Amino acid sequence: MNNKSTPPRMTKPHAPKETKKRANVTLPPSGDRFAARAEASAPSPAEKTKAASHPAPLKRPKEAPRGTTSRVAPDPVEAIRKQYGLTEEDTNMVFELGYESELASLVGVENLQKLKLDYTKKLHDSNRHPYRTAFGYRGEEYDGQHHREAILAAYIRDRRFLILRVILTALATLALFFVDQRFTAERTLSGMTPASPWLTPLIGLLILLAVALLSHRQLIEGIRHLVKFSPTPYTVGAVLLPIVLLYDACQIFTAAPMLPANLAMALLLLLTAFCDVLRLSCELRVFRILSADAPKMVLSPVDPRKKKLRRGDKIVKIIHDDAGKNLYRVRSADHVMGFFRRFNSMESAGAPFMTFLIIMLSFAVLTAFAAAIYRPELAFVLSSFMTVLLLCAPLSAVFGYFYSLYRANRLLAHYNCALVGGEAVDEYDGEKTVIFRDGDLLTARKQTEISSGEDGDLQEDLRLCGLLFAKIGGPLGEILKVTRKAQGDATVSILRVQDNGVEGTVDTHRILAGDGEFLRRCGVSTPKESAEKALRRTPNAAPLHVAIDGVLKLSFEIEYECRQDFECLVSDLAEHGTLVALYTYNPNLSDEFLPLCRPRRPDPVSVFRPGRYEEEAPLELADAGAVTLSADHRTLVYPLHAAAGVTAARRFMMRMQIISSIVGTASAVLLTAFGMPEFLGVLPIAGYQLFWILLSLLASIAELNAKALRFRK
Repeated sequence: MNNKSTPPRMTKPHAPKETKKRANVTLPPSGDRFAARAEASAPSPAEKTKAASHPAPLKRPKEAPRGTTSRVAPDPVEAIRKQYGLTEEDTNMVFELGYESELASLVGVENLQKLKLDYTKKLHDSNRHPYRTAFGYRGEEYDGQHHREAILAAYIRDRRFLILRVILTALATLALFFVDQRFTAERTLSGMTPASPWLTPLIGLLILLAVALLSHRQLIEGIRHLVKFSPTPYTVGAVLLPIVLLYDACQIFTAAPMLPANLAMALLLLLTAFCDVLRLSCELRVFRILSADAPKMVLSPVDPRKKKLRRGDKIVKIIHDDAGKNLYRVRSADHVMGFFRRFNSMESAGAPFMTFLIIMLSFAVLTAFAAAIYRPELAFVLSSFMTVLLLCAPLSAVFGYFYSLYRANRLLAHYNCALVGGEAVDEYDGEKTVIFRDGDLLTARKQTEISSGEDGDLQEDLRLCGLLFAKIGGPLGEILKVTRKAQGDATVSILRVQDNGVEGTVDTHRILAGDGEFLRRCGVSTPKESAEKALRRTPNAAPLHVAIDGVLKLSFEIEYECRQDFECLVSDLAEHGTLVALYTYNPNLSDEFLPLCRPRRPDPVSVFRPGRYEEEAPLELADAGAVTLSADHRTLVYPLHAAAGVTAARRFMMRMQIISSIVGTASAVLLTAFGMPEFLGVLPIAGYQLFWILLSLLASIAELNAKALRFRK
């Protein structure tokens, strides 16, 4: 980019080459996204004439035929690229690699925002491909316009089929209960059992195949993720089913008395179907919140600021200027994308469920070797193998994985909040920093001094200063409130933002606001402050000088005060490793001054000052995992608490599963060694698994209810 060293071009752009044509409109000079979107959706004059002559029901406007010719305005994004000699691949590469500041210096901040919005839209369109789901629905990413009713109808349809699947699976499981129990089979098939000892296992095998057919999508998903070495809860059934089928085949051909396993496998598939009910209910509840026609507040990821280390004219190194990682800023958004991607991502299940499967198979194989040494009989060895396999099956982990997220979103729904899928749980796990606006924590309590440095119109100086303060916003915007009548048609812009000062313009007036050092660097002399005056100042007060057109006009002494409710929020977030930062343009606020405003507060709050001024406007598209419809954006803390609760519940679940596998294997070995194999039937194994499932249920409820108690503070 114009005498700058840039990385080589990407051979494959991030956005697809074949994308749907966008409406060719001219964006307004102010960059108003709402006006641009309204203009883009407006019909052409030809369409208006057609609609007037042939009235029809309200439908989505169709594209003009290819053969028609009409004059259209040039695409503003393409015009920007052509003006600066850029291609679509160049801009995609810039946003992929994070060289936005370099591109802004070339094309300007306003043009950068247009290019980034176009990149985000095309990225959103490229993600609108069908997503594989376990309960049957293949969805597309919600585009915020006309897909909502279709997606809701698909969810309702899938819920009916899912309920039917649960009922049929339960009936088949009940049938297996009567078939697999030896005393029931001997009573109902007394005439056939002696002559045909293979009939009972064969009937059970056929019923089990019917149950597996009802859950074929889940089993296919489990196999697909197993091949990728990233197992999910569905992989447990996909691994156990072929083992149980081979076990049944051995039982049929050997005609030896062995432990029946079909009922246990059917119970696992029934549990999986019930977990799908929880998953679908959770997705439907979250989708209603995300697609609601109401303002949304989200946690938008923020890239750390970059700092260039130079040696002369050469850039030696580029480092991140912000301490820590995982920065999220509280923003308003029109539409939230990434819903299906986040819900269909189960990457967090890969490591624990791989561990569970390895433990299950290892313990079962070792027990089979020990049984072969103890009693070298095929039926005894296979029964011992299957007993330990069923005792170590991670059924409580399967249930806890789905139930914890379901429970969290059920609690969050009371506050119109949502945690979007398992990917959001992984994203908000660990250390992170949430950036709020400075006005959320601080208020300008009072101004103790106002003085005019030169003769002039004091009211006009206060008006100009108030307009600049209103543009800066936060507690500084409350100092000099300018009425709409006094504001008039003034044009206010921020030219430069530094740590100790701001430079802006109000109409034709150049205004500097900051401390004495900033003004002196800009060529404005300030009076030296006496030591006695500095000692009289309270610790939470800071001076602020304002120069208009190169002349010092006003000096303020502003005293800041913290909001107590926000302080409770800061301490609550700190318990889970979440730091709080303030997004501000206020020259007074810094990492050194902020602790003086918060005496006896141990939890740190840092200052996040952007490199350039950005207009506070809603995002058209936001890829976020935490969403709220509440007017109080501080309710976004609730999904963070819920993510911490889900993570804690799943970690506890993993420990319980490992303990249950060890206890189950040890119990099976001891009961066999002491000659009490009758305690190792299918019903005792099912009761053992049910105990750990209930324990996982209680752990999830306790962990998430503890977070819910904090919601009501």
